[in-house]
Amino acid sequence: MVGYSLRLRRIVVPVHVGVSAGERSRAQDVLLDIDLELPVGRYPATDDLESTVDYGEIVSAADACATEQPYRLLETFVLRVARRLEVCFPQVNTLRVAGTKATVPVLPATQAAIVEVTLGGMTS
Repeated sequence: MVGYSLRLRRIVVPVHVGVSAGERSRAQDVLLDIDLELPVGRYPATDDLESTVDYGEIVSAADACATEQPYRLLETFVLRVARRLEVCFPQVNTLRVAGTKATVPVLPATQAAIVEVTLGGMTS
């Protein structure tokens, strides 16, 4: 085994995000998908939370980014989450964060806007 992956899907975080002030005036749910690629040495050898990455810490870091400030761009929010996770989990080889915003105020109607950021090489 070369490494292992930890994937969290559809984390719901309320974010004040949008280009217009009206859109930012109320929180919108953004769905986050987060992937962490870890070296094999980080695979938990025991059935003990302290030996692995705590899912709760990942979700808390993302939620903290959502409440710190309003964002004009979904891209800015997703990058902030990725950078925060990069600092919190320096043992990660590759980190991917995708944010999905279900309400997209454009015509013709658009079902979702998705932004994905990939950061790599954190252990070098």
